[in-house]
Amino acid sequence: MERHADRVRSVLRTARAQGNVAIVTMAERPWVPESASQYLPGLDLEVLLSELEIPILYGPEFMNSSDDTSSPEGEGDKYVASKCAAMLDFLKQGADSPCNLISIGDSTIEKHAAKQASRTHGARSSQSLCKTVKLLTDPSLKELSCELEIVQMWLERLAKHLQPVDVDAESVEELQSAVQKLLAA
Repeated sequence: MERHADRVRSVLRTARAQGNVAIVTMAERPWVPESASQYLPGLDLEVLLSELEIPILYGPEFMNSSDDTSSPEGEGDKYVASKCAAMLDFLKQGADSPCNLISIGDSTIEKHAAKQASRTHGARSSQSLCKTVKLLTDPSLKELSCELEIVQMWLERLAKHLQPVDVDAESVEELQSAVQKLLAA
């Protein structure tokens, strides 16, 4: 677990070196620091996030009570809408400047929310670029560590890539291959 905590720390530092970073989750406050404390005790996530100025945005706090949840699709729409609202709130920090939104997550909800946030923000700014990387939905610790290693290895190039990106990986090997092909072009 210590090695995994080091990997998380390194990925967050690498991401922050590329620009502003936020963690957006559908969990209830204070799930992120509590789970990090329980499962990655050597990480001290709260101190790291404070040092790197990375906020945690909790999607439920951005939920609109009028969002339709009468169907399973409506439930997904509600989560996409709340994550999108959280992302847009974070993007306001950059005012109307061009946006290079990179979303790395384990569900299609992040992916759809990022694309929607990028379109909305892009309508207010001169240029908006959205890059989504969907990781495995339920990875083992080994798979998650491999995913983080791949993300860290390619993150700087992904940030500098001048085209939209949409990666949806079903395996670690597929993630490596997709990112490699995409960024080699």
